[in-house]
Amino acid sequence: MAAVGSRRRQAFIGWAFILPVAGVFATFSVYPTLYSLYMSFFKWRLLGGADGWVGLSNYIRALQDGVFLASLKNVFYYALSVPGRLAVGLVLALLLNRAFHGRNFWRTVYFMPYVTSWVVAATVWKWLYQPDGLINVLLGFFGIGPFLWLGDARLAMPSIILMSIWKTAGFDMVVYLAALASIPREYYEAASIDGASAWSTFRHITLPLLAPTTLFLLVVGVISAMQLFTQPFIMTGGGPGRATIAPVQYIYENAFKYYDMGYAAALGYVLFTIILALTLVQMRVLRPSR
Repeated sequence: MAAVGSRRRQAFIGWAFILPVAGVFATFSVYPTLYSLYMSFFKWRLLGGADGWVGLSNYIRALQDGVFLASLKNVFYYALSVPGRLAVGLVLALLLNRAFHGRNFWRTVYFMPYVTSWVVAATVWKWLYQPDGLINVLLGFFGIGPFLWLGDARLAMPSIILMSIWKTAGFDMVVYLAALASIPREYYEAASIDGASAWSTFRHITLPLLAPTTLFLLVVGVISAMQLFTQPFIMTGGGPGRATIAPVQYIYENAFKYYDMGYAAALGYVLFTIILALTLVQMRVLRPSR
C-alpha cells in the first residue's frame, strides 16, 4: 500500500513539472496550428473574422496562383544551395580539425556569422551588393563590373544564396567538427599502416562515418531553406519582379497586406505539406545503409 502511494506521489510530481510546459506548448503551438487549419477552409478577413465557408477553394486557388508557384520555384532553387553549404562546412571542419597554432581563433571567426542576426547580415550584404558597394569596388580593380547584384533577375537569387552560405556554413562546420572528433583514431592508424592515401582515407573512412551527420544537416538545411524569408524580404523585397519572392513572404503579404487570412492559412499548409514530403523523401532515400 505504501509502494502504491509512493508511485502516485511520484506521478503527481512528474505531471506537476510537465503540465506548465505542456500548457504553454498547447496554447502557443498546437492551438494556433489547428486554428489556422480551420481558418483555411473559410474566407477569413483579418478584422472581420470568418466570412463564409469555402471548403477547398483556398487550396485550389493556391495551386493555380502564378505568384505562389513562382515563389515555390524560387525556394526550390534556393534549396539547391544546401549541398554547397554542407561542402563549405565540411571543408572548413577538415581544415580546422588539424592541430595548429590559432585553431580556436579561426573556429570562432568562421562561426561568428552564424550567431549574427539575419536582419543585420542581410542589411550589411545589401550594402556590399550595391552598384557602388565594396564588392563592385574590389572587382573594379580588376576591370570587372560593376554588376547589379540585386537588381538583375539572373544575379539576385545567386547573390542571396552566396550570402546565406556565408551566414550558415559555420553551423555545419561545428557539427562536422563534433562528428570528426567521434571517429575512433584506430581507423586512421590502421589505414596509415596499410599505406592508404589521404584521399582514400577520406573516401573510405571519414565520408561514410560522417553520413548520419550529413543526412541530419541536409534535412535541417532543406527545411530551413524552404522557410526562406528574411534575406529576400530585406535585400530585394522579392524582386526584381518576382525573381526572389519566397512562399513565406507571399503568405505574409496575403495575411497582413491583403488581410486574406483564410487564403494565407491555406498557403501555409500547402508549404507545410511540401516540406514534410521533402523531408520524408530525403530520410528514405539518403538514410545510411546498416
